[in-house]
Amino acid sequence: MSSFRFARLRAFGGVLLAVAAGCVDGALSPEGTGSLVVHLVQGSVPHDDQRAVGKADSVGYATVLRVSGPTSKTQQLTFDGNSYVGTVTGLVPGSYEVIIEGLANGQVDHFGKTAGVQIAAGSTTSANIVFGSFVPVAAPLSARTVSVVVPVTFSAVPNATGYEMQWAMDPAFTNVLSVVITGTSVVIVFTEPGVHWIRVRAMSPDVANGRFSAPQTTEILTDTLASGDDATSAADLGFSPVVTLAGLNVLPTGDQDWFGAELCGGDTLVAETYAGRLVPPSPLNSVLAIRDTTGTALATNDDSSGTDSYVEAVAPADGRLFIVVSGTAATLGHYELSVDVRRGPNNTGAGCTVPAGPA
Repeated sequence: MSSFRFARLRAFGGVLLAVAAGCVDGALSPEGTGSLVVHLVQGSVPHDDQRAVGKADSVGYATVLRVSGPTSKTQQLTFDGNSYVGTVTGLVPGSYEVIIEGLANGQVDHFGKTAGVQIAAGSTTSANIVFGSFVPVAAPLSARTVSVVVPVTFSAVPNATGYEMQWAMDPAFTNVLSVVITGTSVVIVFTEPGVHWIRVRAMSPDVANGRFSAPQTTEILTDTLASGDDATSAADLGFSPVVTLAGLNVLPTGDQDWFGAELCGGDTLVAETYAGRLVPPSPLNSVLAIRDTTGTALATNDDSSGTDSYVEAVAPADGRLFIVVSGTAATLGHYELSVDVRRGPNNTGAGCTVPAGPA
């Protein structure tokens, strides 16, 4: 009977894995071929990773060995009460790639592979595989934010060639949006307010179905300051306002923010939005308008550059004017609004007075 040499390697935060290739009894391996023996031994691993060494078979965990080369074979390793073991026989001599997958309910959450394992008839070869988690860990997100631009980062996964990020507005991810990237960060631009669920999984040509990370959530807020949807509900900025308002959104599609300001005839109302200069920058292509109480536009500005907008108008009489902020080309986003009233000769600072006529 041939003997086997096992070379063991402790994976960082992972498991001990021994892989040996060589000949076995003639009854197991036909003449002129070799065999591969795998023995997965429990090492010092985090509690959640105990599934990788057979501690959670009750939830559908399985460990699969795949061997490809001159002969290709796939089989499930068996759990002997302490570790996973398996033997692949009848391998034609040559160079092989060995892959081990840990599957939780059909999704790969642990993975390891090695290439160039040489199997020769009548000899024994040893090789090592690092078997570790194949699930990215996403960084926590802000619980609530007014920004529609949300950067997401996550940990790199060994053997991954890319990552799929998914997000949805329900924890079941029924209406999912996704993007495939090669790095470990992505910026998501949301188009609807509310709570969003985000998850990521590693991808590889060797892995058909990687397990997603635990979902993270963030809530995209609508305006955190008062605005309005029309002239009737417009937020009151008071008399001769000089103010900058943050925490505002044009969201969802078709949204408009209305603000009312009291002026004296001859005052100049100046309004400016900041979107592209914010951190993170907003995708809002803003449109500004100043309207009177009849709805007539006294001045408008469509910021076709997609950054900031500026507009000003002279009040034709004492009374109220409205500042309306919206988006163009269906763009959405967060912004800041700056309002400044340049006093005319009829503005006393506390009210309006009509200058006395000629004597």
